[in-house]
Amino acid sequence: MASYRPRKDSRKGLMEDPAFAAVFVTAKARIKEMEFRFVEKADPKRQAFLEIYYSIALSTPLNDFDTH
Repeated sequence: MASYRPRKDSRKGLMEDPAFAAVFVTAKARIKEMEFRFVEKADPKRQAFLEIYYSIALSTPLNDFDTH
């Protein structure tokens, strides 16, 4: 599990792992190229509904609401 404490599972520690660092850098580059949009909803119930609706309507693969 990731940690914010200074140890090997902290971000600094993980960045010392070449395999993790490579994947992390690739992910950052991918995110940098993404287009972002947002809809502001102050009501938490409407916000939750919209998140679920948009994930279904737009078939967003990274927003699956799986509880793992």
